Amino acid sequence: MRAHGFHKAAGRSLSAGYTLLELAIATTVSGAVLSGVLTFGAALWSEQRANEFADRMAAVVSTVEGLYPGTTSYDSLDLASAIRLGVMRNENVIANTGVAASSEVRHLYGQRITLGGLAGAGLNGQAWGLHFAGLPAGSCMAIAQYALTLGDAVALASEAAATSSLANWSAITQANGVVAGFPAAYTVLKNRAAAPVAPDAVARACDARTHTVKDGITSTNAFGLALVRTRLF
Repeated sequence: MRAHGFHKAAGRSLSAGYTLLELAIATTVSGAVLSGVLTFGAALWSEQRANEFADRMAAVVSTVEGLYPGTTSYDSLDLASAIRLGVMRNENVIANTGVAASSEVRHLYGQRITLGGLAGAGLNGQAWGLHFAGLPAGSCMAIAQYALTLGDAVALASEAAATSSLANWSAITQANGVVAGFPAAYTVLKNRAAAPVAPDAVARACDARTHTVKDGITSTNAFGLALVRTRLF
C-alpha cells in the first residue's frame, strides 16, 4: 500500500504542486526563451560592433581629408604618416622594434588596417586608399553598406586576401571617372562616386567573398574591404 501511495503522488505532482508533464513543458519553454534571448543578444552585439566599426572608418576618412585639404597631394600619405598625424587615434597601434622597426594598426575586429596615397595612372596624387583585413563574415552586409557611403570606389576581398593588405596600390588607376585595377581576388561593388549599388548586389558580393564550397562542404570566411577616395569626380 505504501508503494502504491508513493506512485500515485509522484504521478500527480512534484513538491511544489507541479506535475512532471508541467515541469517538462516549463523547461522546454524556458529553454526556447533563453535560446531566443541569447540569439537576440548576439545579433545586437554584432550590430553594435558594426556600427562602432563604421564610426571609426568614417573618422579615419574625415581626419585624412582634413589633413590634406584642397588639392594637396596624397603622395606623402602612408601608414607611418597616418599614425604620426593622429589619424589612427581610435585604433590599436602596435609599435614594433628591431632592425626594420615599424608600426602596425589593428581595427576593432583585431586585424590590420593599411592605407596610402594612390599614384596610379589618372590619379595624379589626388586619391588615396584604405584597406581593412579580416572582417567578420556575419557583418559583411552592414559594413559594406557603410563603406559604400564613404568610398568613391569599394571592393571586397576574397578569403585569399582577407588577412592581408591591398599590397599593390600602384595598380589602382582612374580613367573617365571609373576606378580600376583592383586585384582579381576582389569583387568591385562601386567604381565611381555616383554609382548606386543595389542591396542584392551587396548580398551577392558578400556571399561570394565570405563562403567557399569544397567537397560539398560550405565554409564561412572573413573578408577584406578596400576603399578609394578621390577628388577627381
